[in-house]
Amino acid sequence: MTAPAGVRAEHLTLADVVSDRLQRLHRLWALRRGKRRWPAYAEFAGEDFAFIAGTISLVDVLRAPVRFRMRRIGASIEELRGPGDQGKMVEEIEPKPYAELPRRHYAAAVEGGEPLFHLVQFLPGVRPARFPLAYERAILPLSGDGAAVDMLLSGSDWSEAITSDLRKFHEGG
Repeated sequence: MTAPAGVRAEHLTLADVVSDRLQRLHRLWALRRGKRRWPAYAEFAGEDFAFIAGTISLVDVLRAPVRFRMRRIGASIEELRGPGDQGKMVEEIEPKPYAELPRRHYAAAVEGGEPLFHLVQFLPGVRPARFPLAYERAILPLSGDGAAVDMLLSGSDWSEAITSDLRKFHEGG
């Protein structure tokens, strides 16, 4: 699986995840899951996500063929990318090369039915010289009926120091 131009994603194990917020999100997911394979979104309360609300997304999984629609996008992500992605299909997200990355990751999460973790890195040419332009992301499967993944809970965590550079990337500059 090749990454889009300018972006690389490294698969992480849960033990590799540095972000305390993503570790906490995974613990919350596991708590709500209990002994089942996946929790349902309905089992979470809004305040459950207070610590990460700005950087989570909810993604609907549509079938035949499998596609993904952005149901909810956190305020920090919208501030970074600009408003307008909520309700869009993932393949409609700009810039196009970047949209392919979450589409592939979402498909892998649905197919495998397991949480996925990545370090997403923006490569030279879009990366500032003084620090790496990267963030960690968790993708956690959800199921309303317990039989199939019908939604994904995606959480991201990045340093505030790189916010303006991430915004520039998503603006195409």
